Amino acid sequence: MNVTRRTAAAVLLAAALALAAPVSAGAAGGPSAYHQDLAAARAATAAMHSTDNALEAGYLPPPDGSVLDACITLPDAGMGVHWVDAEAMTDNVADPAEPEMLVYEPTARGDLRLVAVEYVVPQAEWDAVHADPPELFGHEMHVVSVPTLEPFYALHAWLFAHNPWGMHADFNPRVTCDHWEG
Repeated sequence: MNVTRRTAAAVLLAAALALAAPVSAGAAGGPSAYHQDLAAARAATAAMHSTDNALEAGYLPPPDGSVLDACITLPDAGMGVHWVDAEAMTDNVADPAEPEMLVYEPTARGDLRLVAVEYVVPQAEWDAVHADPPELFGHEMHVVSVPTLEPFYALHAWLFAHNPWGMHADFNPRVTCDHWEG
């Protein structure tokens, strides 16, 4: 195969892969901006697979007895255990590279596996200065109301565990709380 044929084959392969790549419908700025934001989120949180690194970065496990002191689950899907960056929770910003929460799945070995991140913006503060809900990854964040907490906007990104229900679904049928010892 000569250089011209190799070049043509490479161009055709690249075009076929680009056409076959999954695209998030409605992603602001098109698929490249969406994938760049996901890449930024993954890069910013890659070290957080180690809970020691998460602690050093300011993420804390939920306090005993708090509403987040649980592995959040449904009968057919799980969300996981949330570690919170308290400082980021009050910044009123949705930034792909600065998630407010890390979401871990308890494993059979007794450790935690990073599966997702969650972005949180306090609803009252956001709504006081904006007419529309915040958006991230081209998706509108949704309001969550939990007893003992003020309502907030939230959006998950399942960066480290495939979610057949979608990258930004709240729950993942492949995540389980079966090994949570709380």
